[in-house]
Amino acid sequence: MRISSKVGLQRRPALDAFTLIEALIGMTIVGTIFVALYTAMTGGFRILRLARENVGANQVMAEKFETMRLYNWDPIDPNGFIPATFVVPIDPTLTNSSQNYTGTVTIASSGVSELYSNDLQTVRAV
Repeated sequence: MRISSKVGLQRRPALDAFTLIEALIGMTIVGTIFVALYTAMTGGFRILRLARENVGANQVMAEKFETMRLYNWDPIDPNGFIPATFVVPIDPTLTNSSQNYTGTVTIASSGVSELYSNDLQTVRAV
């Protein structure tokens, strides 16, 4: 019994390779996916930066209101004890930071006509 070594080793025609059109279509798809991922990552980082800035601004405003909450009533009266404007650096670790949170605090009468209206004030921080 003889086993032929040529069985199953027939040469296939050159149809196994990709054509130039198929390669260009594949590269177009890969390029489109790359651009879409890059755009998504850039947008994600932008949203993250804005969220961090909003959290920082909320912390600054909460600090200002907590400071007023700790005072007695007399210093909160609109007599200049609480500064009307404030400047807080965005990154307190930087000494010469040009990026700051700025705001104003206004304290006025409440506009309520009740008997206790002298004990109420409207505080607005922007």
